[in-house]
Amino acid sequence: MASSLVTRYLCLALIIFSGFVSYLVIAIILRIEVYNRSHEPLLYGFVQLRPKNFYLRQPRRILERICDDDACLQDKKINWTMVTFIKSKADYIRRREFLRKTWTSLSYVNGARFETVFLIGKTQDPYVTALLDEEEERYGDILQFDGPDDYDNMPYKVLAGMEWASEHLDKHALYASADDDFLINIHTLVESVKNIINESREATLNSTSYTNYRDLMPIMCMFIKGENEKPVRRPGWKWYVSFREYRQRTFPTYCHGGMYVMPLLKATNLWNESRTAPMLRLDDVWITGILRKRLNMSDHLVYKMPDLTKHFGTVNDVVMKKMQLEWDLMDIKHQKDVRCKCML
Repeated sequence: MASSLVTRYLCLALIIFSGFVSYLVIAIILRIEVYNRSHEPLLYGFVQLRPKNFYLRQPRRILERICDDDACLQDKKINWTMVTFIKSKADYIRRREFLRKTWTSLSYVNGARFETVFLIGKTQDPYVTALLDEEEERYGDILQFDGPDDYDNMPYKVLAGMEWASEHLDKHALYASADDDFLINIHTLVESVKNIINESREATLNSTSYTNYRDLMPIMCMFIKGENEKPVRRPGWKWYVSFREYRQRTFPTYCHGGMYVMPLLKATNLWNESRTAPMLRLDDVWITGILRKRLNMSDHLVYKMPDLTKHFGTVNDVVMKKMQLEWDLMDIKHQKDVRCKCML
């Protein structure tokens, strides 16, 4: 009898002890989670103010408003203007030539005005520099900043473009960032952006807090909207992010870098915030996700647009032929569009 009673007490003590240990473990985990959230450097940390960029080449096509005098544009009504900054590399000359003959050749489509800037970094190769001199002289659409041209430093390149856009573009323009291995269906883009503008204008009329419809326009993901995506924790992978760099289990909602569009004011705010924010190598996550969060921009301001891009990845002769065929099909399909091409 006594033995049975002791056994019961021991079982009861064990249950209580197990419950206490479980409670303690849960409390520790929660405290760690709260600590990680409140001590996330990328979201809450600060660094010394970064200096402004210096530019080796600037796009005279925009600075001198060359295409504004194009005869085709003179009788056209322009509802909005978008300037696309395409991330390129100094020696990706053939890619740029191809894009100039396809979707970036269009300067006007159905009420929308387009300009393109090719964004590159510094090169030490004298042969590439000589080719860039010729390319700049012929097209006037290159923005080259005095910074790194490699993938791991992509955020510096993108920010150089955002800074230049903030200082040189009309405040009513739309800013776009794109990769150089994509084809864009400009017809679909125009229709989709027009719908967003109309919805934002209507929302402004019904709002007591906003008077400018651009304040209500979202960051438009033209490729992929990333939601609840987990960081890649495998060292050596292209998109590897260590726990030390970023502690959260998922990234904030963001636009994948293939192409995204936003009002210039939002791009300016993101660039200003970036100057004192710790940097993440993944430029799209950092800029449209983390910096956006730092500015308290709501997740509903990241919007997935209808499919209008095609990603090709590695670009070689075979792939370029496929891209050309895809573009020819797009071009034929939308021949009835009201279009202009400003060819220098």
